[in-house]
Amino acid sequence: MLPHRYCKFHFNTLRGCERSQCKFAHVPEQGDEKVCMDVFKKYISINELCLLQRAVNTFMDYYRKFPPGIHFDLQVLNDLLNSLLKHCLLKEVFQVVNLSIMVKMLPALKILLKIFEHVATMKLRNAVPALIDIFCKFVEAGMVFDPEHFNYIVKLLYQLQASQQEITAVLEMKSRLRMRQFKKNWKCDLDSALNEIEHCKEKGDWTKLGNLYINIKMGCENFADFQRFCACIAETLTKDCKEERPGVPFCEFAETVSKDPQISEVDKTLLGRIGISAMYFYHKLLLWSKGRKVLDKLYELKIHFTSLKGLTGPEKLAPRCQIVNIAAEIFLKSGSLDGAIWVLRESEWIISTPLWPCDRLDVLNRHNLLCTIAHEILAKSLYRQTFEVLQNLPGFQNSQETVEVSQYSLLFNKLLDACIESNSLGMSSSVAEFMISQNIPIDFSFLRRLITSLGRSCLWLKARAHYKMINGCLGVDIHIYSEMFCHLRPVRRLCLEKIFPPWFRNSSRALSGAEAVNALRPFYFAVHPDFFGQHPREREVNENSLKRLSVYLENLQKPGFKSLKPTQLTFYVRETEQNSSEGQEPFSTSGFRAVKFTLHTRDLLSTVLYILNSCSLSVEHIQSLNNNVHSQPLKEAKRMSDRPIKWDKSYYYFTGFRDPHEDLEQVSRMETTLTSWLDNNGKSAVKKLKNSLPLRKELDRLKDDLSHQLQLSDIRWQRSWGIAHRCSQLHSLGRLVQQNLEILKNAKGCTIIFTDRSGMSAVGHVMLGTMDVHHHWTKLFERLPSYFDLQRRLMLLEDQISYLLGGIQVVYIEELQPVLTLEEYYSLLDVFYNRLLKNRIPFHPRSLRGLQMILNSDRYAPSLHELGHFNIPTLCDPANLQWFILTKAQQARDNMKRKEELKVIENELIQASTKKFSLEKFYKEPSVSSKQMVDCCKRLLEQSLPYLQGMHLCISHFYSVMQDGDLCIPWNWKDGEAIK
Repeated sequence: MLPHRYCKFHFNTLRGCERSQCKFAHVPEQGDEKVCMDVFKKYISINELCLLQRAVNTFMDYYRKFPPGIHFDLQVLNDLLNSLLKHCLLKEVFQVVNLSIMVKMLPALKILLKIFEHVATMKLRNAVPALIDIFCKFVEAGMVFDPEHFNYIVKLLYQLQASQQEITAVLEMKSRLRMRQFKKNWKCDLDSALNEIEHCKEKGDWTKLGNLYINIKMGCENFADFQRFCACIAETLTKDCKEERPGVPFCEFAETVSKDPQISEVDKTLLGRIGISAMYFYHKLLLWSKGRKVLDKLYELKIHFTSLKGLTGPEKLAPRCQIVNIAAEIFLKSGSLDGAIWVLRESEWIISTPLWPCDRLDVLNRHNLLCTIAHEILAKSLYRQTFEVLQNLPGFQNSQETVEVSQYSLLFNKLLDACIESNSLGMSSSVAEFMISQNIPIDFSFLRRLITSLGRSCLWLKARAHYKMINGCLGVDIHIYSEMFCHLRPVRRLCLEKIFPPWFRNSSRALSGAEAVNALRPFYFAVHPDFFGQHPREREVNENSLKRLSVYLENLQKPGFKSLKPTQLTFYVRETEQNSSEGQEPFSTSGFRAVKFTLHTRDLLSTVLYILNSCSLSVEHIQSLNNNVHSQPLKEAKRMSDRPIKWDKSYYYFTGFRDPHEDLEQVSRMETTLTSWLDNNGKSAVKKLKNSLPLRKELDRLKDDLSHQLQLSDIRWQRSWGIAHRCSQLHSLGRLVQQNLEILKNAKGCTIIFTDRSGMSAVGHVMLGTMDVHHHWTKLFERLPSYFDLQRRLMLLEDQISYLLGGIQVVYIEELQPVLTLEEYYSLLDVFYNRLLKNRIPFHPRSLRGLQMILNSDRYAPSLHELGHFNIPTLCDPANLQWFILTKAQQARDNMKRKEELKVIENELIQASTKKFSLEKFYKEPSVSSKQMVDCCKRLLEQSLPYLQGMHLCISHFYSVMQDGDLCIPWNWKDGEAIK
């Protein structure tokens, strides 16, 4: 089907579009190559002269702009050229062939021979020069010709009475091909090449050595031999160095190799490894200037050497940390601070990781190197760069070496002092926050100076944040700062008065557990899961987040706790009177919004305030609580108990606040139990089910008839449409069968799924879009043979990926992955396969057999699913992927084993439940896991539920009676005893 944005007169009529200015496109846009191919096929099948010329114009306009993609069909190109030759459109033939050579999509050899035959038959002597030019381009592009082909072409040229010069040009191409083969045999002689290396070394001719590398690279077929050859070059470039010679052999050699127009990433990698060997050599001799020239050349050629290793000597086994240390030291010793920092950034400051382990000596060297760099940069007042260097000292990364970071206190305090002295308040704040977060001892005199400076600059919120950080994270008693407050100078006192509200400045004790629960009642009322019955995903998120919040609050109240890990929480907050004011984040149409925040507090009061402010809920009731408690003298306040405050109802009447006790009672009254819900809805479900029985029988009859007629494997629906809707869709398909039975028989053995769009799914099911008309469905059934061919290619691609990854099975799980068409899934696999080919991962063959993986395009890090399969991102780093799969393989096998065991238990419980309650049908939604289903069935079997006899029961995430009488209940339903 032609997309709406294209001109239907131009593409679908013989006369074409006659408008002078048409608002619709006459040339397919980028990404619509499939439309292009379909248009060419149609024009070729019609075989009209004007349409073929239009096809040529479309071909030229499209492929001049966009390169060929996955939908490019070489057979279509050959058919188009054949049709043009039949209509004697030789000019158009030459245009298409020249462009196809430019985009590196060569037509078949037989097409070229047919062009020669056509020119000879028509005796078109004037076309010979253009024909010779095309022939030479074919040879240069890599097309292979046999001697018989050359003889046949020369014979045709003699028939055309071509000049001797033109015939000589063809014979020269034949000689050139022979010479290329001869050179290939000669260049593969490794012994001759090694002798030539010695000759270059004696004469000091490093340019000739570079040319020798290029020649050997073009001819050598054994990569192991080529690596041996490169190792000899590395040894030659680092032997018998004489300091008085100003030149650097590696630089001359690399410059020559880089001028090769066919230089590849493999060449750059080998140059990088040779350069590392040269760098080690000059570092050993303390020749810093020559080592610097090697590094400058690698930078100039854009070679990322920090992830490579040397070719010879100790650098061949050197860890990444050591290589980066040596490169940074060379830059530092040669006077380039920027170069040293560039190397460290290029390596992402990596010290020691499981993939790049290093020795303790390398870690110590990195520590000394960074400290030296930090001192030199700080002396130049470059505070941001100094902070970056200090943040990457050993101990702050996920390093295998355990380093006590408190030893860096002197360095960080020195940086903090310098930042405050220069009034760099933003950088000072960042340094202070980092020190507190990493438990690095901080000089409190510097911190007081920072807060004072922030106050003088009217940065009250920032100063308040630092004060909270001191009180919350370092465990400093607020009485110390209250005493300090009294002795501060007027400016500092004004600063603190601006920073803190009176109720916070006057507070002298923390909230108790009971007070914290009371203070959070508006929050609990806004996020309680029972108010999200019709939104199962949001309900589950709130349930899990409330559990984690409860654990966090309990840990805060434990005596003697030191620190808590930051806890990130997500809640869906209902619209209430408190949070519906203007200026807040808008609510969704469902009446709730998502709120994310991270808890990193150390007392209940700051935790409660942070939660309420994050959810845009009022904190006035906490202020009232504090004012009430602390308005009494200090001695009286100490005698007060920590009991929760329960205000009289008149308080809520006059202030307008909501009574949290009343809200909680309302929530309890609204709690739904399975028995009460069945009592209220059982009769209506029975009535709906009884009314739907005739339609259900009709649906079964239609499915059986169509499955038998078309020999289908199954007919399914992707969405939960009603029975009447499904019957109408089958009637529509039945009418199409009566009109085009032979075409629809292409679907033999397939599964048909009624969904939102037409096409073939990633698993090979025929998808019929319910919004499409019969014409679209017919076109789909006509294209099924080509889809089957693509499906076979897809299965082959899956096998190839499986082979590269040690036998792991590539699967597509419909319940867990987004709905993809066959073309989309093939493109996803193709991208992943090409990445694997570029970065081969050394898995042992068949070592991962029995494991499964799925591909995801919306993730960036691999993960292991609880069902046992790996979630692999399409753009995943192959090295990280190898490490992740190998470390998680046994866990994956255990998960798969548990999944199978759980599936058996689930099926047994479903059968037992169906039998006990005499259910007509018992099933679950795909989003309900086997573990949840098992838990639900076990609890159901303990109940007596007469209402379920003869019913259709679906386990879901919420209560509902479907329009055809199916009962939906949540898997975590509650009974009366649980509520009590």
